[in-house]
Amino acid sequence: MTSGGGERESRLYKWVAGVVVPILVAAIATGAWQIWFRDGSKSGQPAPGPSTPGPLTAVDAAGAVHAVAFSHDGSRLATGGGNAASLWNRATGERIFDLVGDALVEAVAFSPDGRFLATNLGDLWDVNTGDRVRELACAGWDVAFAPDGKLVAAGGGPKGTVGLCDVATGERIRELALTSTSGVGLAFSPDGTMLATNDYKTVQLWNPATGEQIRTIASAGSYGVAFGKDGKLAISSGELVRLWNAATGEQIHTFTGHTQYVTDVALSPNGHLLATASRDHTVQLWNASTGAHIYTYNGHSNTVWAVTFPDDKSLASASEDHTVRLWDVTSF
Repeated sequence: MTSGGGERESRLYKWVAGVVVPILVAAIATGAWQIWFRDGSKSGQPAPGPSTPGPLTAVDAAGAVHAVAFSHDGSRLATGGGNAASLWNRATGERIFDLVGDALVEAVAFSPDGRFLATNLGDLWDVNTGDRVRELACAGWDVAFAPDGKLVAAGGGPKGTVGLCDVATGERIRELALTSTSGVGLAFSPDGTMLATNDYKTVQLWNPATGEQIRTIASAGSYGVAFGKDGKLAISSGELVRLWNAATGEQIHTFTGHTQYVTDVALSPNGHLLATASRDHTVQLWNASTGAHIYTYNGHSNTVWAVTFPDDKSLASASEDHTVRLWDVTSF
């Protein structure tokens, strides 16, 4: 979408049928975000079956949606784009807060207990009040909470480092050196014993408790990285995605199907599904155990920047086309 309001309205008329059209156009006219079903309802439940994928849509009149995350109980949705993170009620589609920062919000992460939201800018927010709790001495390209909620990892960019910050104090307690000064993708293992960093050149596995490097895995031009519950590690590598055994460093599968750069990867909570996002405007779904391609979601009209599984029943994707979509994966 371009910045001209007329063209955005035209595209929405073409894309959305029926009663929801005037609602969405009104939302753009007022510069607001809204979350709606195509039929005009506001329930946050995914549509049944893969043939009617995800009508839940967040519209950001200000620009692209770069990040999406869900609270661990699935009740709240956070989005990042422009200089703000926004918090939504998943069940009603109502916006709860806009959490305004001072630069581009590229990443958002909920604390495991659901009390806080961290952004890549180093801001820690109280999700119940909308207040900034403290500024973390860790900021950069991506952000991730450790599973115990005591540490936040953030970094990437010109400094070529990732910082580990104490959530209680905001202080940086450890620093990890990357092999690149571009961006970085971050992911903690489910047990918290490893932190993976993908800095476009190299994937490094670290012990977050000591800062010691455990293993290095070659990467090739991308930033996506995600852990599965069974120790699998998904890494985007250009137009490919590779699945590794994090404990041994052995490659398990290579996933080929996107026609452009893969921007993000996610593994479902049960470990059965792998989702991949790309500049080719698609979200693809894979069987993480066999490597087989399952389904391609084609609803976006521009680069898909982020994917995440709020649970084992649904998949969310955030895009340059100003939308977040929620897809049904129950059939898989």
